[in-house]
Amino acid sequence: MNARPYEIIEGLLYSEDHFWIKEEENGVCVVGLTDYGQHCVGDILYLEIDGEAGDVAAGRSFGSLEAGKWVGGLISPLNGVLREVNAALSDRPGIINEDPYGAGWIIKAERTGDFPAGLMDGAAYGDFVEEEIESEGAE
Repeated sequence: MNARPYEIIEGLLYSEDHFWIKEEENGVCVVGLTDYGQHCVGDILYLEIDGEAGDVAAGRSFGSLEAGKWVGGLISPLNGVLREVNAALSDRPGIINEDPYGAGWIIKAERTGDFPAGLMDGAAYGDFVEEEIESEGAE
């Protein structure tokens, strides 16, 4: 599924902040930046995750990102306990640009409670991206 040239994977959940979630069988969720999200921020130069372990809270920052077009916080799409940080990103944060749904995953967190309201499936996220592209005149 694509929203213009941006890849959207069915079976994942998506946030309005352009993060994706894949829940694994063990209850741990893999979180990353979507293809559209990585395109919007540009070439990712630096990534920092707050702490090696601890809580992440939906709508709150769990780290920061510096890119060619943007500097800002990484906003958690879920409530959980941080279990793993993608160590490969410390040396090569651009992996997110190259493979946002694969090797470019950012964190793994054990979900606590239900998923927050407002998360979207692939079809809804595709519509959301299309609306954002149209409203902002983005490519």
